[in-house]
Amino acid sequence: MDKWLKFWEVVDAIDWRSHQDYNKGGAIMFNNLKLSKAEVRTLRGVKQAYFKPLWDKLLVMFNADHDKDYHMSDDSLSDLCDEIIGRGWSYYKTVMECPEIAIKMARANDYEESFSYCFQGAYDDSDRDTDLADLNSAN
Repeated sequence: MDKWLKFWEVVDAIDWRSHQDYNKGGAIMFNNLKLSKAEVRTLRGVKQAYFKPLWDKLLVMFNADHDKDYHMSDDSLSDLCDEIIGRGWSYYKTVMECPEIAIKMARANDYEESFSYCFQGAYDDSDRDTDLADLNSAN
């Protein structure tokens, strides 16, 4: 199956909005869906590919939103982007078309930290060492 379609199927299975618990999200991937660490790493890469254009769009929006009483830190913006992705393809697409929704979410504190942590179970210390060795050998 195409990794892009697989990603959104996994996001739907995690059902982030119903629990907003990254440990549960990780357990769903490993225990319920029986994904390997390599598959989860691939899906994390897909998530990052969706994250970047959303981040860029929302950064412009928040910089243009001149409400001096409201500040969005980079960390909070990252959590917001991950929340939007965690709500699924339809929500992501809607926010990409109408990013003002994200400003409303931010002001209402309608997001949790952090959907991206669902993917952290794909990494342990030995995996990091292997990944670093692979990265170093590529350079």
